[in-house]
Amino acid sequence: MNISSASTAINWPTPKPIGTAGSAARDAGGRKPDDIAADFLKYASMSPMERMRANILKGMDLTEEQLGSLPQDERRKIEDTIKDSIRKMVSADGRTGQLVDVSA
Repeated sequence: MNISSASTAINWPTPKPIGTAGSAARDAGGRKPDDIAADFLKYASMSPMERMRANILKGMDLTEEQLGSLPQDERRKIEDTIKDSIRKMVSADGRTGQLVDVSA
């Protein structure tokens, strides 16, 4: 049985290296891979309380910069809301410091 190499050759597409496509390599939100990695590293370096605060602000469609630029009375109301939300999460079942539901 003689099979020629030409009949069994598969022409696989050449993969493009990650991050070398310039401005074309962006996610759905228009961010470059380096920006995504920097955002992840920033988030990963946060303390648990900082992460909770960031997530609460994100839920309010605010950033720290936007919060800082608000008038003092409006900022204070939002800061109080954030503190109350964190207190509720931390002591949801009466045990201070319990952040994970281990009842399952």
